[in-house]
Amino acid sequence: MAYNKDFPADDSYLADFPANEREQIRAIVEDKIVNAGKLNGLNSSNDTGQVPVSNGTVNTNLNADMLDGHHEDYFSKEGHVHNNASTSTAGFMSAADKTKLDGVATGAEVNQNAFGNVSVGSTTLQADNKQDTLYIAAGNNISIATDDANDKLTIALSGIVPKANGGTGQSNLGNVTVGGAYALNTCTYRPTTANNTFADAKVRYYLATGSMTTAKPPRDGAILQLPWDNGSWDSQLFVGNDGSVCVRSQNGSKDWSESTGWKPLAFAADVPKNNGTGATGTWPVSVSGNAGSATKLATQITISVSGTGLTATAKGFDGTGNITIPITLADALLALAGVTPSAGKIPVFTGADTASLASITDFMKTLLGKASAGDVRSAIGAVDASGAGVVAGDVSNANAWWVKLGGAVPLIIQGGYNQVKSTVTFPISFSNAALGVVATLDSGWFLVVKYLQKAIIDFCCRYQTRSNTRRK
Repeated sequence: MAYNKDFPADDSYLADFPANEREQIRAIVEDKIVNAGKLNGLNSSNDTGQVPVSNGTVNTNLNADMLDGHHEDYFSKEGHVHNNASTSTAGFMSAADKTKLDGVATGAEVNQNAFGNVSVGSTTLQADNKQDTLYIAAGNNISIATDDANDKLTIALSGIVPKANGGTGQSNLGNVTVGGAYALNTCTYRPTTANNTFADAKVRYYLATGSMTTAKPPRDGAILQLPWDNGSWDSQLFVGNDGSVCVRSQNGSKDWSESTGWKPLAFAADVPKNNGTGATGTWPVSVSGNAGSATKLATQITISVSGTGLTATAKGFDGTGNITIPITLADALLALAGVTPSAGKIPVFTGADTASLASITDFMKTLLGKASAGDVRSAIGAVDASGAGVVAGDVSNANAWWVKLGGAVPLIIQGGYNQVKSTVTFPISFSNAALGVVATLDSGWFLVVKYLQKAIIDFCCRYQTRSNTRRK
């Protein structure tokens, strides 16, 4: 069935319309029965004033006021190009931008802020790769805890740390160990002695005041005691209230008995300098001329010697050579110079210019060391002549001995042995005796008591034990 331009007829049945209408539409679409050669009276062509045809040929003088609702000036002219886009102006994408865009991975996001360098003091740690690793290590008194689940790093203090560093240490450092070093402890605030010893080998300080009566430094001040491991070599540093400083050491003694004693330290202001200044006042130093290379004194000097018992001739010295000054000693000094000293001997002159050595006993040395006659008498067992007791005598010979007693009335007692009974020879004669008593025994022994008073009386008694006779 073909297209029927008279369908539907005015008197057609309504029941026939659906099938016939479908045929009409099929014929229009498939059989092309509609005349599409003109549109609004215009033919399809590439010529001027016609409906343009897209057949590969350029249409000329296209008769169209608007295209897609836009006038001609809305569209770009033939040969027109756009500039590359910038951050402020729209445009075409450059090849470099296209390459960069192609390098962006799928799912990539905008870059976030990150650190490529980490500065620690004067050192800068720089990332070497896009994804580098920074290692964090814990030092002394530092602990580091990691939380992988929460990507968390916790840095904390550990051990005993001073309060000034955020730790829990005590403000006075009492009995607190910091970093393995012994703490500074206070001893008795004002002890009575500086000779302190401690078994725990900890640093201590205390004050030297009027309360200190043993081993006190030169003045009041503070003492810092620095320990040694065995308590025998502790050292002390003293700072006086006047700014002076002294030091001392135990020097091997646990009780400070071998102490070096307090030794003051000199400060720069107390010591002369090699530039001639320092201490108090000035110390002028001046070198002129050729003092560094001179081989001769500018002015010759005379050198001589003097003293008791020696003579010498002075000699000139100008620095060009050594000089020798002969010295002549007195004969007595020459005599002593010729004696070689020896233990237990003393020099004794044997002539005008000679001497030799004589032995001296310890007892003689003792007597020589006495300061007075009384000391000598005490050493030899004698008494003062003005008092009672033996003041002189000789008892070395049993056959003829005598002793003299001191006192207001001098008395001599003699004794001995003589074979001749009728004749007695006395160790001390009776020429000055005022009174004498003589007793002789038959065996030859005799005893005499003699009073030394000047008078004209001479009394003598002689006894014989067998005859029992007495003469006056």
